[in-house]
Amino acid sequence: MKKSNYVYRGLDEIISNEMHPEAVAPMILSNEYIERVKHRVMEEKRRILYEVKDQVFALNTEQESQLLVKKYHNALVVLIGKNHDYQYQTGASLIHRLKEFLASQLQEILHYFQEEFSFFLTGEIWVPITRLAQVREEIAGKLDFVMRKLSGGIHGEAPVYIVREYLDDFISRIDRRVAITAYDLNFTLEMIKDIEEVDMEKGVGMTKCPVLNELLIYWDLNSKATIEYFTTTLDMLVKQYKTESDQLEFLKFEQKRLLQIPAKPGSTYNPSYPSIREYCNQYVTNEITYRENRLVEFAPLPDAKSIEHYDARKFKVTVALSSDQIGLLLRAADELRVLVGRSMRSVFKAIVPFIATLHKDNPSWDNMRTKAYVAEEGDKEVVVEMLEHMIKKVRSY
Repeated sequence: MKKSNYVYRGLDEIISNEMHPEAVAPMILSNEYIERVKHRVMEEKRRILYEVKDQVFALNTEQESQLLVKKYHNALVVLIGKNHDYQYQTGASLIHRLKEFLASQLQEILHYFQEEFSFFLTGEIWVPITRLAQVREEIAGKLDFVMRKLSGGIHGEAPVYIVREYLDDFISRIDRRVAITAYDLNFTLEMIKDIEEVDMEKGVGMTKCPVLNELLIYWDLNSKATIEYFTTTLDMLVKQYKTESDQLEFLKFEQKRLLQIPAKPGSTYNPSYPSIREYCNQYVTNEITYRENRLVEFAPLPDAKSIEHYDARKFKVTVALSSDQIGLLLRAADELRVLVGRSMRSVFKAIVPFIATLHKDNPSWDNMRTKAYVAEEGDKEVVVEMLEHMIKKVRSY
């Protein structure tokens, strides 16, 4: 993409040189001087609107246009912040009027972006301090009410602290002038709105889970603190059950409740990380699997009589293919990740003991795996023909 000049250079120089508190010389301030600067600002604004539109629509792809619009939008937000943060001595009314005039023109350029390029604006664009300052006051004014509403529930104080820490950090980011995206702002405002509107008796999922626990999952506030809260709490609750069978029953019940909690559409704190539902579901699944395996390991051994009557063939599935052809199928399924194991060796070792062929009751899994790497053309053709028949059959369903 062709490099473009910094379109805000003129306005940036006016803000840095003409508006900077330490650069303003009181003796040069006059109505005539202010009018000259205003005229320059208007000329710069007209040039910027023309150049930005010309550059955006001269690009070849939507992605290039989106990147350029984001770049110019965010650079404008930085300028708005610089003009907003300059503080002037009491009595410098002329320069204060100029600051307000410049602020209004910058807002008009911002409005132009929102109207003309709304198609290219995503949740990744930065929010200007003029909007964030209003939001800061709004959140600070509601913070005590929000905390009082959340406190005292059966969820305890740990999740309340998570919400408080998040909101305090959001306010701190505004104070420190850390860039905040439109996505982050919307996520935070929706959180507060949900807290204001939620029924603390019913919650959002009708799962009889603690309401704030439901909300954290509903919003998908997938911060490290939230994940640690859920996993630590689960471990503590599991330990209250003395036997592994009771623990297993409890874990399955909790997993069912977890999956019943609804997800707020389009809401997640960090889209780059797994959701709380996904992480916790996998965590619970691992705990369930561990205990199920333990119960199998410690199950009583069958007596000798039952061993004598055990017929392995009753528990096998006969496959109407040769060992070499089955090996080809299993190799392809492993490499395509249809069958997922620690290795191809583990896949063959886990499956082959439970199958038989028309000619062998107990085919060797290791021999089958080895032959899969030196397949004959005839075996390949048989497998391909069988798969084609399966495709036709599936399409007919």
